[in-house]
Amino acid sequence: MNIFVEDLINFNEFFANYPMNLNNDIKVKEEEDKYLAEVIIPGFKKNEIEISLDNFNLEIEASKDGKLIKEFLLKINEKVDIDNIVSKLEDGILSITLPKKDNLKKKILQIQ
Repeated sequence: MNIFVEDLINFNEFFANYPMNLNNDIKVKEEEDKYLAEVIIPGFKKNEIEISLDNFNLEIEASKDGKLIKEFLLKINEKVDIDNIVSKLEDGILSITLPKKDNLKKKILQIQ
């Protein structure tokens, strides 16, 4: 493994519990049972936005009159329950909830 990749992994581990600001238009934060992404995308209607998932890449494309205007790419990991991702567009903010798989959630075990 080269130094850059190791540094990137250490960087990600260090900031794992902090909200990530990927750019001014996207904010991602982690909660115990899910990741929450907010994409600021004013001026678009639901039918002008396409969200696709391919090989752990969540791609968001916003088009007007068939012309691509904005594009975002979020890399997600194997912790995400991809079958239960939901999104909502309200007041120019696209909210995406990426639930974690049940087997990865914190559990409190009873002592017997």
